[in-house]
Amino acid sequence: MSEVQPDYLTISYRPDLEVLVGRWMRQVSFSEMCQGYYLLLQAAERHQCRQWLIDVRRRYNTDREGAHWMVTEFLPTVAPRLGGRTHLAYLLAP
Repeated sequence: MSEVQPDYLTISYRPDLEVLVGRWMRQVSFSEMCQGYYLLLQAAERHQCRQWLIDVRRRYNTDREGAHWMVTEFLPTVAPRLGGRTHLAYLLAP
């Protein structure tokens, strides 16, 4: 079954590496960022994957609001939903 992905994020699963790959394709609003991370979490649940590689080289608008949301709202929901510690690695622009 194929699902529609937004234009600002591609999500793929690499079964050979057991890694979920998320690539931000452009700058995003705060609400798009939140929605994108929830889409990543849904894909991770489908694949039972707790290793994520997140490419943010095209999305370099990290701000306090986004960081606060990640730490206080999003990240605390990840381990319970995936059944354990999840590892997130980021590709950043120099």
